[in-house]
Amino acid sequence: MNCTTNGILDYVGYKILPPDNEEFIAKIAFEEDAKKYGLKFHLPQDFLKHFGGLIEPPQKSSILSFHDLKKDANDNLIISSICCEDLVKVSLRDFFRLHRTQYNGPNSPKCLWYPLLTNSCLNVFHIPDVNKEICILRSSWYGDGWFLKILDKNTNYRAYVDTRFFSF
Repeated sequence: MNCTTNGILDYVGYKILPPDNEEFIAKIAFEEDAKKYGLKFHLPQDFLKHFGGLIEPPQKSSILSFHDLKKDANDNLIISSICCEDLVKVSLRDFFRLHRTQYNGPNSPKCLWYPLLTNSCLNVFHIPDVNKEICILRSSWYGDGWFLKILDKNTNYRAYVDTRFFSF
């Protein structure tokens, strides 16, 4: 769905993620499952504080939309451009599953289409943490893995051209 109205985002496409009938336990996923899939994350020091105790229930299929930023903008303007704050929220499970498909960045086995940017540009997700507070989780590929950074939503994060934003 492309509901942008202020011209700062370009709708790129969407990815359908299948149902997941298992609980998603963040600590296990990022510490054990990532290794099993050959996925390397460089986690920030505060990652476990925000997500270590997070457990998400089984989930029906989901559709993630993604947009590329056409001009520099603050987070609040970007959220309003994607229609509303509820549509911006992405589950940590979906964040993990997207990265799992691109476990080796641009050198991952070929499939029809990968939505994550791997050219050092940022991929940005708004994800509820263990306390249901929205965190801005940024990921970028730098040769040997995905580097993550967490920003508090109240920072009104400034993003730059070519940043990709994910939403429902």
